[in-house]
Amino acid sequence: MTTVTFVGYIRKIAGVRQQYVAAPDVKGLLEKLSELYGTKWRTMVFDGHGLVNGITIMVNGTSIHRLKGLATELHSGDEVIFLPQFEGG
Repeated sequence: MTTVTFVGYIRKIAGVRQQYVAAPDVKGLLEKLSELYGTKWRTMVFDGHGLVNGITIMVNGTSIHRLKGLATELHSGDEVIFLPQFEGG
C-alpha cells in the first residue's frame, strides 16, 4: 500500500489527513481517489485527464514533474503527498 497524505484544502476535500491506497501509478491513484471523493475532487484536484492548476504531487519527496508525471510508478511503502498552491509571503 502507498501512504497518501493530504495538505491544505485537499485535506478538507478528503476529510482525512492520511489514507492507504494500492495503485500501480499516480494516474491510477488519482482515479481511485476520484471514485472515493467525487465531484469536489474532480473539480479541485484531478479532472480525469490531468491535475488542476496549482496542485503538486510528491512521491517519496520528489515532484512527479521530475519523475514520470502521472505515469510515475508506485510501490508498496511509497509516500505520496498532495500539496495545493500556497500563497503569501
